[in-house]
Amino acid sequence: GITDYSKSESNLAIFKDRQYIVSTPEFLSIYDGETGEETDRTDLKPSKEPLSDWSYRYSDTGRLTKRASHYLFGLAYLDGVTPSVVMVRGAWDNVRAAAWHIEDGKFKEDWVHNTENKDDVNSIWGACNHNLVTVDVDFDGKDEILSGPMAIDHDGSEMYAVKVYDNDGNAQKLAHGDAFDVAKTDPDFNGYMTWACHETSQLMANIEYHDARTGEVQWGYSKNKDTGRSRSADIDPTHKGFEVWGSTATIPANISGENIADTWNGLNSENLTVPLT
Repeated sequence: GITDYSKSESNLAIFKDRQYIVSTPEFLSIYDGETGEETDRTDLKPSKEPLSDWSYRYSDTGRLTKRASHYLFGLAYLDGVTPSVVMVRGAWDNVRAAAWHIEDGKFKEDWVHNTENKDDVNSIWGACNHNLVTVDVDFDGKDEILSGPMAIDHDGSEMYAVKVYDNDGNAQKLAHGDAFDVAKTDPDFNGYMTWACHETSQLMANIEYHDARTGEVQWGYSKNKDTGRSRSADIDPTHKGFEVWGSTATIPANISGENIADTWNGLNSENLTVPLT
């Protein structure tokens, strides 16, 4: 029979007026596009259990279940030829990931990644956005998985967590955020760049521009508040490359971080999609 786990009150956790399912079977399915018939399924990995794995800061079931229920999915050419389904789980604390390709109509696991060292400033623990993109940032013919301030390589290994440094050389890992863009923003640079905002207020950069291959920050702003939105696009043809802006930074700016006028004639330009505040 079919069990609706969302109807079992004993299996629900409430956090900030939202319900989360504490424990339930989780799986991926392949369906026939014409008939809707399920042709294969596989267990979803990494598992949400035990819930205690998803945060070292909290112990209440509501917060833990929310963190374990944060899913991101995408498609990536991890071997450069065959598309794989990729899943990243977690955001605010633990971050885990897995990938599968389909062979002869069946799921085949590519890899599973578990982030273990929460105290390592180089680990991706706590450095995952609410969205992801897949793109070949190192030009090896295989896609990487990027989510704001972190990147996972095609083989499931961690590439980097984005960091900034104070005047004494102490590193601070940038936390997750709500928006980011990855693009070839600079016509003089043959590579991808990332423009990203970050939610945590106590950061040396709440919005920043970094190399999508290495995670090295080129420049950024600190507003000491949650910067909820950021975008980049070529909105002004009178400036070289893309322009960037965000919800709390004193911009639009060009790719070098120099403020530009916030009016333009619109010729050969994209339109802004979020308001400037």
